[in-house]
Amino acid sequence: MGRYFNWQRLTGTLLCAVLLGSCGGGGGYAGIDGSGAKPELSVVGPINGFGSVIVNGVHYNTDQARVYVRGEPASEIDLNVGDYVTVVGGTNAEGEPVAYEVHYQPRVTGEIQWIDVERNQLSVLGQVIQLLVDTVYASDIMPQNIHGLSVGKHISISGPLDANRVIQATRIGFDESSFAELVGSVEQLNVFARTFVVNGQLVSYASVASSSGLSNGRLVVVRGSVVDEVLEAEELSFHQDYRNLRHIPRIELSGIIQETKSDGLFIMDSVPVKTTSQTTFSGGDAASLTANAKVRVIGSIDANDVLIAQEVKILSSPHTKIYGSIQEVYPIWGYYWLLGKIKVQDQEFLVQADTRLTGEYDRRINFWDLRIGDQVYISSYTWGDLVIASSIAVDNRDVQAMPADLMGGAYFLSESTQSFFIFGTKIVVGPDTLYKKGEAAIDSAEFFRSGNGAFVRVLGYYEYGYVRATQIQIYVPDYSKPYTGVPGYYGKPR
Repeated sequence: MGRYFNWQRLTGTLLCAVLLGSCGGGGGYAGIDGSGAKPELSVVGPINGFGSVIVNGVHYNTDQARVYVRGEPASEIDLNVGDYVTVVGGTNAEGEPVAYEVHYQPRVTGEIQWIDVERNQLSVLGQVIQLLVDTVYASDIMPQNIHGLSVGKHISISGPLDANRVIQATRIGFDESSFAELVGSVEQLNVFARTFVVNGQLVSYASVASSSGLSNGRLVVVRGSVVDEVLEAEELSFHQDYRNLRHIPRIELSGIIQETKSDGLFIMDSVPVKTTSQTTFSGGDAASLTANAKVRVIGSIDANDVLIAQEVKILSSPHTKIYGSIQEVYPIWGYYWLLGKIKVQDQEFLVQADTRLTGEYDRRINFWDLRIGDQVYISSYTWGDLVIASSIAVDNRDVQAMPADLMGGAYFLSESTQSFFIFGTKIVVGPDTLYKKGEAAIDSAEFFRSGNGAFVRVLGYYEYGYVRATQIQIYVPDYSKPYTGVPGYYGKPR
């Protein structure tokens, strides 16, 4: 679904959104429907699913919630799986998490400038966007990968920024609006030239009537149009600034560490976070807090506008993506975080509360909607002997002869039949197939000699019952360089 909202009505709405605090007051919160209920929590992360709104694996009742998209009143139907949102809420008398408000703002909106299929990257407004194994694609992008995109298409992207200032896309979709927009921290502010820079993109605010509050380091939303590679701002807003949440006692933030400093301090998307001797860790320890680590932090903002972490969870990134039919569905009872498991290509995948679930045409589904025989794209990661589903996209449309983009371990290599398998998908190679090991070109003989068990990415086309490969790359990790979001690619992208 494309999104269009009338930005001419935004000036008052953006500045008066509850995330900013009440207009003309002391930053207080009016409460849902004027009830005066005070916010107890705020959660920032991607939407995992619906049936209420599920963020970071927790269901938030939205029966009475106000929804804002780009700062303007909207409805829950305008939200999608993968959207990075801010939920402001509390708990009801039964202890159920309740959303008072849900705010969604795309990270960047504009025309695609270039596409790099090998790196699974593209650029919008000078921003490098990394498409991930579990990026959610709007249903009108066909096929459901980078091959469904083209230069010049107007799109919007949601997701956090990594240590290399690359947007790690949680969702990508075509956008029906005509404007360009960008979210990021103000840098190189020049009040005389009326310009500043956001993540490398030059912005002119000469046409903005009021620039009150503009300062270096402030998180700003810029909306305007591109003229000679300059983003000419028509509106500036600060409704995404994390400091607007300082009055809320419990804040949960999911994202990527951009920079580590001394004394337990690190930066997540412009938010300074500090661990203390009281901080508890799961999924790792304090030594795991390195640049580009994916984490979830729970804490509160202190008087110095630092998020003091009470809990830190180190999150795993998916590394495998396949396509196939659901063979079996097993619900699992008794665990709030575990819904069940499914079998695809003879491999069992655990489905958790934070697994992103989507249906055809952006249909909203939950675990109970999965059926044996459904065709699904499934991304996953391993945890010990378990394989965890990060996202499941049901798509029963015919994918034959469409571009394929798969990742996983290569097994049952057979030079005589010129084929191998990723899980249960048969990959067939031919005389025109290109082979790479890391960035170096190799030949067919070397691939079949050294590729068994290796982690590979396969580009090609679906045919009846198999994938015909046009390119195969063996990933050779270099752990001395920072991870950029795709296995095997390290260091700063171009």
